[in-house]
Amino acid sequence: MDRMNTRYYKDPEVRAQIDQVLEKNARMFANLGNTSTPDEVKWAKNKERQRLKRVQHLDPVTVGSLLVED
Repeated sequence: MDRMNTRYYKDPEVRAQIDQVLEKNARMFANLGNTSTPDEVKWAKNKERQRLKRVQHLDPVTVGSLLVED
């Protein structure tokens, strides 16, 4: 599927909701530093996945591409 034809690119409300989650995730990872423990990093990755899964229904293609396993 052409990702440019997904709801993320066609619906400004969907884009705003997904972008809000992406911004929260980016801030969370930016606040991790080189003194962060492996448990803190693992917690942040789990939190990121939880947030993405909560908005996946808005655009399964776009958010699904972000949920690819490590």
